Amino acid sequence: MAAPQFVDTNVTQITTDILSRFEGLTGRVLQPAHVERLILNVLAYRESLVRESIQYSATQNLVSFADGLALDYLGELVGVIRLAASPATCTLQFTLVNGHGGSIVPAGTRVASNDGRAVFLTLEDLVVLAENTTGQVLAECTTVGTVGNGYVAGQVSSLLDPLGYVSAVANIAETDGGNPQETDDQLRERIKLAPGQFSNAGSREAYQFFSRSANPSIIDVAVESVDPGTVQIYPLMVDGNTTPTEVLDQVYAACNDERVRPLTDLVTVFSPTPIEYELDIELVLYDWADETDTLAAATDAVNALILAKRQRLGQDVPASQVYAAAQVQGVFSVTLVGFTSVEVAPNEVAKNTGLVITVTGTQDE
Repeated sequence: MAAPQFVDTNVTQITTDILSRFEGLTGRVLQPAHVERLILNVLAYRESLVRESIQYSATQNLVSFADGLALDYLGELVGVIRLAASPATCTLQFTLVNGHGGSIVPAGTRVASNDGRAVFLTLEDLVVLAENTTGQVLAECTTVGTVGNGYVAGQVSSLLDPLGYVSAVANIAETDGGNPQETDDQLRERIKLAPGQFSNAGSREAYQFFSRSANPSIIDVAVESVDPGTVQIYPLMVDGNTTPTEVLDQVYAACNDERVRPLTDLVTVFSPTPIEYELDIELVLYDWADETDTLAAATDAVNALILAKRQRLGQDVPASQVYAAAQVQGVFSVTLVGFTSVEVAPNEVAKNTGLVITVTGTQDE
């Protein structure tokens, strides 16, 4: 959907209108080299900038086209606030020397990842009794967002605040939970769903709104009711991977509040089911096409289609769309080897597990 045109921003038309008005008032016909013509060109350029600003400002009042701070203010009108970024967390295990006699690892102790990119702070004092040599405490990354995610057990082990009685420290499980700030597109979708929140979570749109509001990494939500009084919610992560347990718990908490759901609803939350498929694509190119560039363009186009399908629930993958994506400039024909189409239910997500694109020949005009 294109943005409505509030003012005419065509520079050529603006220049023509100004020139026509000048010639009508003065009775003179200006040639391109006349000084007055050059001045009028500058005036037309300046007016075009003003009109572009007016056009942009007007579209910022529309949810479908607003961005940044303007979108935030539109969200406030319906009680929707952009979800902030959150830091990754992990559990750190401290190992103390024998005979330490009882020690405390103070809150705020810093431990860095082995690559030095992430630093984690302990969130509370860790008291280790004299008879123990290890203790565990929750820690949080000092940088919000995804930078602290993905460090497997043992990779967060550089103690930045040396303690004489601590001999070693390491995370006991993979770090996770770090989320970036909610994007404009995610916030825009929640604003559109927001009217559903005004009547408890009885409607599909209301459950979608409260589910999306639980975590900024949720990009889509399916809501189903197989039996009366039961509601199944399927939140999809932005990366298309299995929804983590902690996110499922967040969605459940958001949608199961008695001030949110109807009294008789039984809410359950599941990770969407991935429908895996592979693509083996053979291309015949025109003989004038550059093989490297054409193959790269086709790969980019097919990957874009794969990503679009992976970020929405219930998106079928028809063979015709794969053909269309691969049919870039320079491609004579496309053959899909062993692939017809993939049908995806509303609570499922299409997940590509393999993509091979090869050039098998050329064809003249």
